[in-house]
Amino acid sequence: MEGALTTLEANDYAYADCFQDGEQKLVAAQSCDGDFDASEKRFDRLITAYTASKSDSSAVTIEELARARERMLPFDETRERWGTSDAAVAAGDQAISTIQASDRRIAVLEAAGSKRTSTLEEIESLAAAADITALDRSRISDQAREALTRAENAKSELAASDLRLAAVGTAFQGDSTASALKRSDLISALSSLTELDLSRASAAQVSLIEQARLTASKYALSDLVDAVKGVDLAALEPEDLIRIQGLATAAREFGGTAVTNLEAKNALAVADQATDRLEQSSRRIVTMNETVMQIEAGGPSGLNDEILTVYDSITEFDINRMSDKDSKAFARLEEARGITLASQRGELTRDIPIYLWISASDDLSALALTEMKRELESQGFTLVEAVERAAIEMRIELSALSEKVVNLQGSRLETVELTLSIKGRWTVGDRALPIPTVEGSAAGSDLLSLSREAVSDAARAAVVQISMLVEL
Repeated sequence: MEGALTTLEANDYAYADCFQDGEQKLVAAQSCDGDFDASEKRFDRLITAYTASKSDSSAVTIEELARARERMLPFDETRERWGTSDAAVAAGDQAISTIQASDRRIAVLEAAGSKRTSTLEEIESLAAAADITALDRSRISDQAREALTRAENAKSELAASDLRLAAVGTAFQGDSTASALKRSDLISALSSLTELDLSRASAAQVSLIEQARLTASKYALSDLVDAVKGVDLAALEPEDLIRIQGLATAAREFGGTAVTNLEAKNALAVADQATDRLEQSSRRIVTMNETVMQIEAGGPSGLNDEILTVYDSITEFDINRMSDKDSKAFARLEEARGITLASQRGELTRDIPIYLWISASDDLSALALTEMKRELESQGFTLVEAVERAAIEMRIELSALSEKVVNLQGSRLETVELTLSIKGRWTVGDRALPIPTVEGSAAGSDLLSLSREAVSDAARAAVVQISMLVEL
């Protein structure tokens, strides 16, 4: 009993569940001891979390401080220690508010991220959900992180829209004698506007855009007339045709009235021809890319003459307007064309790409492949690592080893012999490329070494036969 009393503070007497009928009589000293110890642990946890929060503002620390404050009971508030821990308590209350506010922002983000964004209001709502704190970012789930990415993209989209709308005001001076650069800037700014921009433009911006469009239409038509005077469309570079096309589009889309001037009508007709030339070029480039996709899937063997037809259709004009991706596709088409032509001629040269492989998986077959690759490359042949990029496919096959023991002048000598055959074929047309079978042999005392020597001997002999086909 005395031990329990010494561990309780004066203020604890009025509130602990240790008294009956309001009398100053302790009925469960052990229970009171337990209540006090638990209270001490709660205070210790709160103070520890508060101390840590002074130097660490991470989510883990703030969450721990909030949890420690939430664990405090009414019994703790009656103790004298509560008054001496007011700073920790206040910090705990603030941590709870901070976490709750963070939870609300994250919930808004997750809700916005799960919705479609087909309307302006939905896009703006999603973009607003991206305004979260560093604390929120450190606490979000993977699902919320995906929503945040969408929200940030929406926010960037709106920011880009603001810039496009502002660019119109910057470019529009309302001056019919504006410089060529300013005229181009205005046309470019108006052409860049999207449906999103127009849907969120203010009344003042809409009015400005309407005025700017009429002015830009006049600029574009005037510049178009000058651009097509005496020109030969066939001699123009892609960028010149694209400019003519852009001017015609601006004149038509921005203008509020029909074009009646004969010179302007003729200029628009020339622009239509320029557009047609660009569209034909684009179709050829699309066909080229589709053909290359087929080549990558199965090699040139399935396309044959189609590769030549597509390659021959590509013009210098097309090449000059290709993107980096298109240029890589054209290089692949050019490679496939070379394979197709080489296969059709059936003439083996050192420049023709060869794909060398083995059907067996044993060590000696692997050695034969390695040795033949090295020998062929040393002779200047072109090897590739995929049959889809080859004009010739060569499959190496080894016979079983033939072992003999010879007694030579009283010494026992082991010999090993094998044959190496190559099944060659042209990948386009699937025609055979006959290559003579060769033999390899070795003599000595170590059977394993002899086997490898015999394979190397046969590989060298096979390359000699292939080289002789080139010389023929």
